[in-house]
Amino acid sequence: MLKGISLNSIVKASFLGLGTDIITLIVINCLPFLCTILFPYTRLSEKLDYLIFALCNLPFILISLIDVEYFRFTGQPLSISVLNIKTDIRQQTISLVTYYWYISLILLLISVVFIIFIPRQASFTRYFLHKITLILLLIFGSQSISDLSVSSGIKENNIYKYMLSNATLSLIRSSRTTEVKKISLLTDAEVAKYIRRDSSRHHFFHQKKQNVFIIICESLSSECLFKGKTPFLDSLSQQGLSMKSFYANGRESIDAIPAILASVPKLSDNHFIQYVSHKTYPKTIGSFLKASGYKTMFFHGARDGSMGFKTFTRKAGYDEYFGMDTYPDKSKHFDGAWGIFDEYFLSYACQTVSKVHAPFHSVLFTLSSHNPYKLPSHFPLKKGEKNEMHTSMRYADYSLKKFFREAEKTDWYQNTLFIITGDHTHLQTAEGKEAYQVPLIIFHPDKYESAQIKRKGNSLKIAQHIDILPSVLDFLNIEEKKALPFGESLFSVNEGMAFSYHSGVYHLFSPSEDVSFTLNRSEAKNQTFASIKLKAMLQYYHNTFMQSYHNH
Repeated sequence: MLKGISLNSIVKASFLGLGTDIITLIVINCLPFLCTILFPYTRLSEKLDYLIFALCNLPFILISLIDVEYFRFTGQPLSISVLNIKTDIRQQTISLVTYYWYISLILLLISVVFIIFIPRQASFTRYFLHKITLILLLIFGSQSISDLSVSSGIKENNIYKYMLSNATLSLIRSSRTTEVKKISLLTDAEVAKYIRRDSSRHHFFHQKKQNVFIIICESLSSECLFKGKTPFLDSLSQQGLSMKSFYANGRESIDAIPAILASVPKLSDNHFIQYVSHKTYPKTIGSFLKASGYKTMFFHGARDGSMGFKTFTRKAGYDEYFGMDTYPDKSKHFDGAWGIFDEYFLSYACQTVSKVHAPFHSVLFTLSSHNPYKLPSHFPLKKGEKNEMHTSMRYADYSLKKFFREAEKTDWYQNTLFIITGDHTHLQTAEGKEAYQVPLIIFHPDKYESAQIKRKGNSLKIAQHIDILPSVLDFLNIEEKKALPFGESLFSVNEGMAFSYHSGVYHLFSPSEDVSFTLNRSEAKNQTFASIKLKAMLQYYHNTFMQSYHNH
């Protein structure tokens, strides 16, 4: 986790991190501090003060323990945005407590220590020292605030910034307003010039109406392919168009869906899916294809309400949502954590699609490769295989192979464009490109259609999730009126680019250079073509696109 960080940076972060810890201790110990001031010294007041001290601190100790695992999973500190998946947390409480049993054990041991040290008899000296300690915390905490303001401008990798903060402070900070504020990096004329993407059509010829099946694989990173974990996907990528430099726009599932289906990138701390209740909403693949006479469906084997997908997809033009609640044998195939095992739910999706009249558009989001990696008993670990995630990827590949073998026997298979990608990588503590690189495989079983795709596509082009929507419309020859300007067709003749945002840092990956900067640093003054392109996208996103949601 500390790869790429110098020893000097580690020492500096540890020292400055003490400042944030002191600030946090002051905030959560305000009540005990007031008690020591307001109540006269007695044996009862000392015990009461100690009890309040324990009750105020134990919950935040638990939050800090949870934050360690949360950071490993998402690559960012615990924040108020976790409420976006509160339904999933509530539904999986038992599973989470069981899987992360050691967190409960550590909290229990700390609680025992608190109980052991409950004052048995009054001690004026101990009571006096307690007051002095809290006063010193207050004094040093005020100094730490100024130190922290200096350290916040330091540009280091995500692990370094994580060391500077703590879970409680991150929660407090993130609870403030989430409004995306206007920024001024370029003139309006420059923004209009540089946000333009190639919107030319590439005139695909189809003998029949084409179906579109998008498969989003949970936590599928590019590094998983061609390493013996995914033999079926490896084979499929060689048959179709496989992008060598393809990137997710975010690092969480909740950000992948808007990016893939609506071309909305993650360019702020907000999850776009939280704006689903607004009247205005961008056009999506679902709404474009529904207007063209397609039956639209979304499949996700989790419980209804998971990550807000059901509400989002209904707003995004999908006729039907199929999840664990609609699955006929959920008691038999429930994994005990997230939902239905992939192999069974993918088969259910195939059978359901086969009942509708073409043309159709379906999105299928897998889940078995999601932590805590619950797999069927008939799919054991391979000899020498120690990593649960790698086993779950092997199972996802196995499930996809079964799905395609079943789909091959259907009437719709030969007329269907398949697009397969990962929602985000599993390398959540990685930095730079590696943290975003996911596969994109465009496969068509029809030889003529496949030849068109390979001839007009460029596997070496840099591309991203938000390019999928314009690519689908390009393939189907559908006019993309009212589509957002962020993405462009994969079939456009240029070298492409990809951009992302994470923990205050904006990134743009391009063939000429990779650009990274924060809005409050001198790097934002960089005037290379790539940096200007990124600034134009940011300014349009903040000042035009997102303002329409804050004004409703």
